[in-house]
Amino acid sequence: MTDEWDDYEQQLKSEKIETRREHHDPNPDIIAGELKAWWTGINDKTINLIPGLPLLETYIPKYIPGHLIVVSGYTSAGKSQLLSQIIKWTADDQNTDTLVFSLEDSRMEKLISLVSIVSEDVYKKRMLLGDISGIEEKLDVILKSISCWPLKIYDDVYRIVEMEGLIIKHKPKIVILDYVQNTIGQGSLYERMSMASSYLFRIAQENNITFFVVSQIDNESARNESEGFIALKGGGDLSAAAHTVIHLKKGREDKNRSEVDILIKKNKGFGPCGKYDAQFNNRWTLIEPRDPWKVC
Repeated sequence: MTDEWDDYEQQLKSEKIETRREHHDPNPDIIAGELKAWWTGINDKTINLIPGLPLLETYIPKYIPGHLIVVSGYTSAGKSQLLSQIIKWTADDQNTDTLVFSLEDSRMEKLISLVSIVSEDVYKKRMLLGDISGIEEKLDVILKSISCWPLKIYDDVYRIVEMEGLIIKHKPKIVILDYVQNTIGQGSLYERMSMASSYLFRIAQENNITFFVVSQIDNESARNESEGFIALKGGGDLSAAAHTVIHLKKGREDKNRSEVDILIKKNKGFGPCGKYDAQFNNRWTLIEPRDPWKVC
């Protein structure tokens, strides 16, 4: 592990990314002053906290700078779709600088997902196959609208150190990594995820961003999903570092295949955990409410 940390520091230097060399003042009176300034900034609107996605706002009312939010779930549970809705919410509805690292889908596939959310009635499959006869003008309007969002999408960045460089360059407020197990590094998956949790937490803190990280769950948890703890693939360090853990569980039988249970497994920032009954709409383009929140 020591060699890996040394390699990371060397990468930082080779990429000419400045590392922090002075610590924050540790005295409580200084911290209290910073806290009061934070409160004042919120009240006088010089600090604008981004509202949470309406679908989840009961448990995540605001996106706090420095927070790490993990979205977990088994394959095809709806993780990327939920993140696409968050992207649309932050970049479009809130006009907030949003940076996406897509390590599973291509840039075009991510854009197709966003188009399907904006339109709500165009199948992603149809766009993937180029079957756009009769809807060309509609799609052109949507694409022009998305091109005006404060949004950047990368699909060729696999190293966390390079992500940090682009975060410093673009200065976003929201960053999304989909998904973390596809990052590149030395060592086993467990070692890489252990280090990634520390790096991602630090990046969120030092750059004052809300960092959404998509994670798969391990095979044992996938076989035995329950209301209890869900283990993330590669170890539990990421969930331990996160302020919030959102877990998606999708129906597996024909009668409930469109249903999605959204479980707040950890909510360090705001308190209570909960379960929300949701579903895909009839065109599988949007996750929407099914029933009211049920508190754990």
